[in-house]
Amino acid sequence: MPTVRCVSALTWKWRASIARKATLKRAGDVHPLTDEEFARACDEINLNEQFAVAVSGGRDSMALAQLAAAFVKSRGLKATAYTVDHGLRAQSAAEARQVAEWCNLIGLRHRTLNWVGKKPTSGVQEAARNARYFLLARAAEEDGIGAILTGHSADDVAETYLMRRERSNSAASLAAMRSEISIAAAAGEPIRMLRPLLSVSRDELTATVKARGQGFIDDPSNEDASYERVRIRQRLREKGAKETTSLVADATEARGSAEKHRQFELNLFKHTGGCFYAWGGASINARLFAEARRDFANAMFRRLLRAVSGEDHPPAMDATMRAAADILRGKTATLSGAIAAPKGDKIWVYREPAALLGRAGVAPILAQNLSDAKPIFWDRRFIIAARDRSENMRVLPLGAKNKGIEKLLFYAPRMALQSVPGIFDETTLIAGPAPLSPWVNGINIRALAQERFSGEIIRFSEV
Repeated sequence: MPTVRCVSALTWKWRASIARKATLKRAGDVHPLTDEEFARACDEINLNEQFAVAVSGGRDSMALAQLAAAFVKSRGLKATAYTVDHGLRAQSAAEARQVAEWCNLIGLRHRTLNWVGKKPTSGVQEAARNARYFLLARAAEEDGIGAILTGHSADDVAETYLMRRERSNSAASLAAMRSEISIAAAAGEPIRMLRPLLSVSRDELTATVKARGQGFIDDPSNEDASYERVRIRQRLREKGAKETTSLVADATEARGSAEKHRQFELNLFKHTGGCFYAWGGASINARLFAEARRDFANAMFRRLLRAVSGEDHPPAMDATMRAAADILRGKTATLSGAIAAPKGDKIWVYREPAALLGRAGVAPILAQNLSDAKPIFWDRRFIIAARDRSENMRVLPLGAKNKGIEKLLFYAPRMALQSVPGIFDETTLIAGPAPLSPWVNGINIRALAQERFSGEIIRFSEV
């Protein structure tokens, strides 16, 4: 499993320095990126292994492909280019073939990854992004590749910052893209996703492809003003380079603040006696939570609710604050697919059973077959694997009627057990999460709440 790297204060200072250099560079003449400059950027992110390059065919990604091809030749490494065909435009398949031809010409092995199936009628861009990351991570795992490079530039940082600023002013929302994150395809192993070009402008990347005689594809949707990002891009284009680089500096500063807040929330969880359990829930000490400074405590609590619920997004802060106030008055709170229940000296936080068993407007979760073919990413909260193949094994929440699993758990509110995954052979319960042994009856059930709380790995569901 690839090592998840922590980001140090020195790294943040380096990134701020890069942002300042980018500002100066944008104010002057635009020049193509050199192989030496790219190699230094790769050394900064410790790229010394076989890697993949995400290549859409646009100017940014084709510049990255050219630079990556020169880099692997100079270092004796191997690289593969991945192109995701979302199938959203009639010409996308032909464009993917063109990209494959370009990549082969510069010495990069190429794979086209297809997003198949029914596409959503709303939220297309977010769905396409999630599908893209899932497909990239899955392909890298299949190919035994530990890192993927993307061509995100300083302009992407500025656009994202401006889009988010119009919705929120929190540091976490405004934070610049990280130069490295870890992603995984559902239950797969984490893959390093690297963005070595975040200090480089789109104009410089355009100059790079033109200087090397490299063709590129301009996606017509990049000029479609019905998309928010396109409108933001057009606004920044009108304001000029100084505005873009100013936004990059602001986003970089927000990233530093967001990292400090994240680390503070992790530390506060420990300070309040926080504990994660094999059955997927968590608890904190009620008295210590009540004594903690409210804004920090609420931020930590919000992160915890998301981690335990399995939802993609945390609850709104105002809803979190109301829930925390109810809990401190001894009431149970339910929000965003999670329940927080005070009992004795603890506040228990666990998955809302009705979110899995069914309620008005929410269908019950379907049974999933379990075999030794591949692990299951269950409710975004567990990875479940089987050693031995059995066509009859199914994964379902325990629900209210299944007894006997309490002895596999240390202790927990009885209601919390309803949303715990159980492995059934026909109608017989044969395994559930166990705190003392990773394997029970040839089955491993690993809770992801702690991983989700830390935010070190982003898992994308299968498309």
